[in-house]
Amino acid sequence: GTSPCSTARAGGATITGRVVDANHAPVAGAEVRASGSFVRHTSDQDGRFVIDHLDPDSTHQIDAVSAAHGIAKMDARAGADLELVLARGLRVAGRVRDARGLPVAGAAIGVFKSFSGITTKAWSSLDGAFLVTDLDPGKLELTVRRRDFGQALVALDLTGDRDDLLVDLDAGRTVRGRVLDDDGAPLAGASIYVNLVREVTSRTVGASQHSDRDGRFEHDSIPTEPCTIHVWADGFQPIAQALEGLGDLELELRMQRAASIAGRVVDAATRQPIAEFTVIPSARGVPELRQLEAKRFRDESGIWTMRHSRMRDGHEFDVAVSAPGSAPGHGATVAATKPAPDGAGIALERGVELIGVVR
Repeated sequence: GTSPCSTARAGGATITGRVVDANHAPVAGAEVRASGSFVRHTSDQDGRFVIDHLDPDSTHQIDAVSAAHGIAKMDARAGADLELVLARGLRVAGRVRDARGLPVAGAAIGVFKSFSGITTKAWSSLDGAFLVTDLDPGKLELTVRRRDFGQALVALDLTGDRDDLLVDLDAGRTVRGRVLDDDGAPLAGASIYVNLVREVTSRTVGASQHSDRDGRFEHDSIPTEPCTIHVWADGFQPIAQALEGLGDLELELRMQRAASIAGRVVDAATRQPIAEFTVIPSARGVPELRQLEAKRFRDESGIWTMRHSRMRDGHEFDVAVSAPGSAPGHGATVAATKPAPDGAGIALERGVELIGVVR
């Protein structure tokens, strides 16, 4: 909620200050926030504000916003007293056109930021004109999106207002095809998305698609500039493939099964399978597989299998196994696309019960 300005200092440290306009006159009713907090504070009639309950050793970005006067940002440590000078942000104005030079109405104009994604700022009018305001100086990317057109991205380095930007939308292209497993059978439910790599960061273009029961998919309105198509399915190695050419594409994407590890847990005395146990694997020399989660198994044959999309043939694993009533056991195994069911045979000794008194 919104808290009124107060000079009372509650628990913790505070950041105080004054919000003023470009002529240094106080601005009442400006919304002031500190990074790391969802609480909104409002400047009083003298432009004063107090942000309390702060860690004494903390540093925050302080943002002030006024619909009439603009925005201000400043970094400050707890205990500081600030003057936040509001200023209008920069603007970008322009027109959106199709490949024939005709205006495109209803295009969404957004600003991309790496942490928050795309925020729509404006829509193009009937004559294709748009206006985006309150932009920060520096590098940014404008995104222009309209149904039945390829998405356009415009990299800008703003040092002042820009009033002459022309954005041409092409018809985009369609990427369709099939996802198959390593035996050539259709793979249903695979997730397919397209990334466009630009200066700010790579990101998904349009919505993700899923292959149907015949492994088919269709992804339209893809920009004609270079993109990468990604395919992910549980139990398979992910695919990342560059989209070549400028026109529509028909693809056959064949996924390789991810490698896995497997083994059998038995009682050391009877050599009979242990039906309930927990396996904790740790890869040697593969940091992203070093801390795999423990997994519990219930299997009358004592057989276990664990698969991960990052596993590859030849990855070596140390394996720790525990079971009720047994002492922990250890073994080793090597990942393979089709591992032997009892590749890591681990025999557990019966546990010993210790009874005593702690004094």
